[in-house]
Parts: sequence; C-alpha cells; structure tokens
Amino acid sequence: MSDLLINNSQITQIKSVSNGNINPPKVVIKQTESKDEFKKKGSEFVNSTAFKVGLAGLAGLTAFLLYRGNVSKVQGEIADITTKYSGHSSEAPDVVDEAAEVIQKGAKKIFHSIEEASSYLMEKFGIESEFINPKQANLVVDSVEDFCSKNSPDMFKGMKVGVYEAPPSELGRLHFGFDYANNKVLHDDLAFNKNFDWDNVEKITQDCAEKSHWPAADPKTEVYHELGHWLDFKNNPRNYAQQYDNFVRDTPHYVSNGFCTFVENYPNKYINDTGLARCSKVSNYAKTSPLEFKAEYIAGRMSGKQYSQDVNDMYAEFDGPNLIF
Repeated sequence: MSDLLINNSQITQIKSVSNGNINPPKVVIKQTESKDEFKKKGSEFVNSTAFKVGLAGLAGLTAFLLYRGNVSKVQGEIADITTKYSGHSSEAPDVVDEAAEVIQKGAKKIFHSIEEASSYLMEKFGIESEFINPKQANLVVDSVEDFCSKNSPDMFKGMKVGVYEAPPSELGRLHFGFDYANNKVLHDDLAFNKNFDWDNVEKITQDCAEKSHWPAADPKTEVYHELGHWLDFKNNPRNYAQQYDNFVRDTPHYVSNGFCTFVENYPNKYINDTGLARCSKVSNYAKTSPLEFKAEYIAGRMSGKQYSQDVNDMYAEFDGPNLIF
C-alpha cells in the first residue's frame, strides 16, 4: 500500500490484490496541514526509489497478466514517465495520471475460449462472431477495441465475423454483395481463413513487414486490414463495389509471394505511376488496387505509422473512410 499525491488536497491509496487482478484505485480524502508541507511530502515520495520501483512493478505485473507479452513495453513507458517528472513535485498529479493511463491500456481482458470472446463482442459491440481459436479471437477483439476506443463504440454494430477455408497464404477477406439497380447492400460478412497459421502470426507478420509486403510488424496489422475493408465498404458500398468489380474484371491472375498474395508485373489501370510510388510508402500489397491501398493505409495508421501528406491525400481521393487513428 502506498500514499500517492494526486492534487493539493487529496491522497490516493493504491492497493493490489493477491489473486492477480488489479482493482481500480480506492480514493481516501486526507487534509494536509499546509500546502508547503504537502508539496514537500509529495516531492520526497515521487522522487523516491520506492515510488518508482512500486509503480514500475505494478505496471509490470499488470502487463504480465493482461498485456500478452508486452511487459517490457509497459515497463519502459512507466520508466519514461518517472524520469520525465523526476524533481518536479508540483506536477505529481500528472505522473499518477500518465502511469494510470499506461496501465489501463495494458489491462486488456484475455479470452480463454472462443465462446467467451463471441459473447463479449455481441454484448459490447453488437458483433456476431465465429472464431477459429482463442488466439485469433483475442486478436480480433483487441483490434475491434482499438478502433472503437478511438472512434465510436457502435462503429462495427451489425457486423458478422465468420470462418472460411482458403490457401494458407490468405488471412481473411470481406464477402459482400451489392445490388446496383436498387442501390442495396445484399451482405457484408467479414471472414478469417481457418488454414492461416494463426499460431505463428507474430513471425509471419514480422517477416512480411521486413519485406515491406505488409505495413507493420504488429500481429494485429492484418486484422486491422480486414476490418478496414469492412469500414471502407460501409462508408460507400456502391463505390467499393465498383472499385472491386473494375479491378477484378481487368486482373488476369494472382501470384503468391511469400505470405502475401498480389498482382505481379501487371499494369494497374486505377493507380498511375505516381500513385504506385505513394502506395509503396505504405506496403507492396497497397500497390495492388485502390481497395487494398485503403485497407493497408488503415492497418498502418492503426499500428502507429505516419505517412506523408501525398499518401494521406491519395487515401482521401480514393474515398477512404474518415477515421481517427
């Protein structure tokens, strides 16, 4: 138990429980004798080894239990925060707030069954889902939450996530139908490939990122990609269908290159040379078509990538959905 300064009239007590679950802080109000005494006490504690070790330890424990392998990442962020505020006792409330934010981001629920994950997605986001295994389920849930936390909790409401079988080089796809005559969406189901090597998704993503096939090494990158397709379709179904139909009609064949499937040595009639140069700043797969460029752009941005203005402009020109990344 530790007393932590949070403002000029309060002290909060952070408690951890023995079963490994981290409860929200319980706040206890205490009046200090004077502002100077309070600031002195805060300065001594914030700069103490006990504070830094305790805070880093709490973050590390939370990360170990709930952040799935990113312990060093969270601990590093906590270390950066304590260094940032070292010697600045007047800003002690900020160090607690920033540390709490890092820990909260790391505190993601792990689903040990696909049924549990499916129930969660339906109850929280209105998504009907079928999963392949718990690992794939957790990747999808995490990716959905990443989008919704930055945008709207209802942005995927009504989406259906399913399973299909294809060659292992393919991770997922959007199955959609659009009636041009009546301007009506027939279906828009997102599905993930049962034969993809989900057990080694981290290595596959890393390899594809190193070869510039995919935009980032985050294992959620291509889940972001598939969710991006769904958002792109919902943003403008007719435009999406036309871009897809035009591309497929004029594309003679696909070839497999590593873990990534794309059109090789074929003139892209919908992205000129200038556009292809911009696409290459995102990934090789982004050069396949406007639809794949938009999905790869979304995946890259959600994975923390920043792109030059000309790339951002092309995303807007291709009518990419307006999202907060």
